[in-house]
Amino acid sequence: MKHRTKLTALLTACAVTATALLSGCSSSSDGSSQSAPLKLAVYPLTSPYFEYPMDEQELFEKYGANVELVEFAQYTDVIQALDTGSIDGSIMGITEAVAPIINDLGLEVVCMTDYSAGMDGIVAAKRIESVADLKGKTIATNIGTMNHMLLLSALKKAGISESDVTITNMSEGDATAALIGGSIDAASIFDPQMTKAAQESGGKIIFSSKDLPGELSDVMLFSKDSIENRSNDVKGIIEAWYDIQKQYNEDPAPIVKTISSKTDLSEDEFYELMAGLSIADLDYNKDMFANGGEKMAALITDVAEFLKKADCVESVPSADKIKAAINSKFIEELS
Repeated sequence: MKHRTKLTALLTACAVTATALLSGCSSSSDGSSQSAPLKLAVYPLTSPYFEYPMDEQELFEKYGANVELVEFAQYTDVIQALDTGSIDGSIMGITEAVAPIINDLGLEVVCMTDYSAGMDGIVAAKRIESVADLKGKTIATNIGTMNHMLLLSALKKAGISESDVTITNMSEGDATAALIGGSIDAASIFDPQMTKAAQESGGKIIFSSKDLPGELSDVMLFSKDSIENRSNDVKGIIEAWYDIQKQYNEDPAPIVKTISSKTDLSEDEFYELMAGLSIADLDYNKDMFANGGEKMAALITDVAEFLKKADCVESVPSADKIKAAINSKFIEELS
């Protein structure tokens, strides 16, 4: 049961706080905002960082959304805030989206924002040349996350079973330090830690999300209460997201300058992160959310089965439960 530690705590918190989801905002009959703004999380991950220029350019207001950005220092705090209902929405990894679905927390996926295309990967000590060389080695990853899923997929592709290696649960920062210090053989983590670990350990990246196109994705979720009572605000946030991505594709410099001024990243560092990420544009989402979100449901099911196999969750949500957690109306309207 050792792999269940992280998500069990989250699932327990979910069950206790399920009734705490936000319900105090008034709205008009068309779902437009009338009082308190919707609270949207910003934290150290590439896609949420785009919310800074969205806010600075008043794109939320442009598309009729009343929004307050809430900053978090780390990802786990965002998950807890969503679970307790102290924020209304966030961009988060699809692996972490499974726990709210299992516990009926009333969080719904409204779009896919991006998918990893090299940002996540396995970095190994310099004596290791390939995934096949990991047999018998100690590998660190954050159990129950997309990096854990990437690791298991890489091992499977190389014909190595999970029992052939020792997987230890570490945060990205701790795994990076451990690899540099030589106490582990490899780490499945994401950038910028991945690149730092490779450079400072003298090792190399032996597998990345480029080898798993489209599988490691981030999604945007909102509380069901927000979707039902503040639908225009939610739609406006999604429209603002596509607006800033269009601007980035046409001229990224002003966008990156704003992000750099709000974060610890230099402009060059942000460009490097974006090189390993593919934005899921509207056409991509139209495909994922077609037929009631059929492909999105299949992806969530695959992730849930991974988490169950990894002993991180007790069960895989039913098909009906997964379908109920996918809201395709906004993508359909924007299409």
